[in-house]
Amino acid sequence: MLFALEFDEEVSARSYLKELLKCYPYDIEETMVLSLLTKNPFPYRPLLIFLQYFSAIGKIHIITKPDVPSPSLQHLWENMSRLVQQSGSILPMHQFAFDATYQVKKHPLSHPYAHLPLSHIPFLSEVQLHSVPVIAMAKHSHQYPIRKSDTFLYRDISMDATSFLGICIRIGNFQGIVFLHRKALWFAAALSAMYPITEPGVTYDFLLLFGLQSHRKQRSYYYDQTNALYIGMVSGGDEMLHFLYLKEMILTLYNALCIQKHDLPIHASMVHIAYSQQQQNLVFAGMTHSGKSELLDAILKSCHTRKIAASAYYDDSGILHYLDNAIVSTGSEVSACKDISYVKKQQLFAHYASGIFLKEEDTIRYQITPLTTYESSLQFYPVHALFYLNAKAKFQGWRKVESLDDAIALFLGHHDKEDFFCQTLAAYDHQVKSQELIHEFLTILYTQNVGIYELSTKGTPYQKQFLFERLANAILDEILDGK
Repeated sequence: MLFALEFDEEVSARSYLKELLKCYPYDIEETMVLSLLTKNPFPYRPLLIFLQYFSAIGKIHIITKPDVPSPSLQHLWENMSRLVQQSGSILPMHQFAFDATYQVKKHPLSHPYAHLPLSHIPFLSEVQLHSVPVIAMAKHSHQYPIRKSDTFLYRDISMDATSFLGICIRIGNFQGIVFLHRKALWFAAALSAMYPITEPGVTYDFLLLFGLQSHRKQRSYYYDQTNALYIGMVSGGDEMLHFLYLKEMILTLYNALCIQKHDLPIHASMVHIAYSQQQQNLVFAGMTHSGKSELLDAILKSCHTRKIAASAYYDDSGILHYLDNAIVSTGSEVSACKDISYVKKQQLFAHYASGIFLKEEDTIRYQITPLTTYESSLQFYPVHALFYLNAKAKFQGWRKVESLDDAIALFLGHHDKEDFFCQTLAAYDHQVKSQELIHEFLTILYTQNVGIYELSTKGTPYQKQFLFERLANAILDEILDGK
């Protein structure tokens, strides 16, 4: 269900009900609804079906007044209560409550594309969630890969400013603007959980137009050399409205910027372990579904059992830098977006109140949970051990990679166009440069005696529940010298 009720202005109880009635797919009279809402005893079945229908729809209230820093919905609750309680009816009110409030305002935006109405699009400045959201998405498909374009993407595009919402985000040391189609309005809540929302500046590093309605389904990006700006586009029909398409495109633009700076984007997670006045920072790299998040969770759980201090620095996306003769790493996302298809229910409820759920067709597929702060993600953390997770390994267990040639062959030998070790197509399209960076960074790690390991994560989802526990304990025994 790619749908959310959206209210741009302050609404009364009656106007709210009228908007609900307009969207209801069945015949129901407004006067009957209003009369039944005020009757006692509890109303009859057609009205209950009407209420059940709207309790499942996301309701977003967009506040446009810049002088309201914390918009209150109390007045609407009071109006609805008066409407319901006229004759003493005890009707539950949660069906009418907003699930989220977005505050937006206009900005005098400077941009090099005069033919696009970007300066007329309101910018999101604050998100308030009033419930744990379950965001509906289209079905994910691998038919729409990200492609680098050699020509200007927006030359023949026309867009309606009233159909988009601008979101300025920071990722690492870069700032970019995402123009989000209102059909995917709920994605703004998920986006604000992944990246800090900032005020639009005079300059920015990338621009992304997501959800452009067109007959051509594509995910493309282009480097505007004149303006030193990466621009990306996700276009097509409603089937392109999937949060991963948005997240992957943002990471692609970000990774291209990092490679330009001679930094290496990696598809990885990172954990910090403190024991006996020593510090260990472990990086777990590998392909999609190789078990990076699961191993990170298992390490944290094992450290908690052993009463060892441990914390996650990032999950899924990181950057390697060469700084002060050492390899250090930073993160890019402040939350983790995890596939929860095979996750135990008790793990989901551990972060239920602070999480956001993403629903693909009829299945809740992903969960976004807070992981770190933006300030922490910018810190440079020395890499003390690098692990490559290989879900296609022909051996069981794990091994230390003894030679530099072996390490380079391992990290360069397991990739394809759709799933590169360096995370998304930005690295593939910069393949020569990224391969040079892999050679360089692995050489430095090897010469500095930083441990490089290969882990076999091959197995069924049921087998992997126990596999990651064994790997986590083995890794801790190795770095803690049996403690």
